[in-house]
Amino acid sequence: QQVQVPVISIGHAMGSYYYAGVDNTTPIKEMMEHLHKEHGCMRFLYAGGPKGHYENYSRMTAFKRYILEHGLIEQDTWFGDYEYATGVKYMDRLVKEAIPFPDAIVCANDNIAAGICARAEELGFNVPEDFLVTGFDNMEKAAYFYPQISTITNDRGKIAASVVDILHKLWAGGQVESFTFVPTECSFGESCG
Repeated sequence: QQVQVPVISIGHAMGSYYYAGVDNTTPIKEMMEHLHKEHGCMRFLYAGGPKGHYENYSRMTAFKRYILEHGLIEQDTWFGDYEYATGVKYMDRLVKEAIPFPDAIVCANDNIAAGICARAEELGFNVPEDFLVTGFDNMEKAAYFYPQISTITNDRGKIAASVVDILHKLWAGGQVESFTFVPTECSFGESCG
């Protein structure tokens, strides 16, 4: 900013910098709507990533807002990292602390969702029969995992292309919105039935 060159922050809103990434709130609302309306889910747990991470915070906030707006039950909100092992730890915690299973566990990403599903199976539980699980990012892991993870697209290639477009517009003297959102899409798989 001091040398007056354009700065674009990818996936993290920072001050007056331009933002390129996904709208983390709308697709979470769509996923929650699917879980609630299509599957009758009433009790939810948010299996989050790092507490201070922008994308995780945005997804968690959308999750909590949907719960409040629809009078649903939020069992808990957990924070960890974005790794598979975090999902394993979350599943172990559910069992160790004898926490009643929620109807659905909404995960901050596909790695966490895969860890929960795999550990649930190791412990003798079954997704989606015992509870539903969703992820975010639509990684190959989600598509080829068993059960196939219901997820939300986060196309990093399209985000990178949008960054180049923003720079071209700015260099040509054009105007650019502060936030550039790449489209997302819910992809419903076996983990939500």
